[in-house]
Amino acid sequence: SPSPSLNDDKLMKLVTEMVASLGDKYSRILDKQSYTRIQKFDLIGVGATLMPSSADKRIMVGAPPVAGSPADKAGMKYGDYITAVNGVPTEGRTA
Repeated sequence: SPSPSLNDDKLMKLVTEMVASLGDKYSRILDKQSYTRIQKFDLIGVGATLMPSSADKRIMVGAPPVAGSPADKAGMKYGDYITAVNGVPTEGRTA
């Protein structure tokens, strides 16, 4: 027998429950309205996601910079290491 179809509401409920089951306070799913609303906010920061590298714990760019952001315009790329910010070394710091 064919599987029941999922409409947007059922699918959203299912995905929301899946994300909630992660138990991670930083993971969340946005519905269409919420996603549209956050797209209207100005960019905060330089437009790059920073994270410690898994190999040596240095701070690296963990995702492609936001298009048109200061990080993008400066030529930052996914995987680049951040060695200093305003002349202050990042060694021993966390992202």
